[in-house]
Amino acid sequence: MIIQGDMLSRQEQNKYIAILRDKNIDQSLPIYVKSKYALNWADKSHIDKEFDNLLLYLFDCDVEPPIGEIPLFIKKQLNKKTS
Repeated sequence: MIIQGDMLSRQEQNKYIAILRDKNIDQSLPIYVKSKYALNWADKSHIDKEFDNLLLYLFDCDVEPPIGEIPLFIKKQLNKKTS
């Protein structure tokens, strides 16, 4: 009840992270947590990846890869427009 009250009183909530061990998400999460960030650790084969996701979230790291080089066919199109 304490956590529920705290979560409902905050506009943005990043203090609590639900970690589920049950495959049935609808029955595992209380209604006030369903719209929040949660991790599903029911499938043990993906636990390493999910643990990495948890660490990235906790340390506020970007999970998107850096933008790569512009593809060659795009560079050619850009050169045509400027010529």
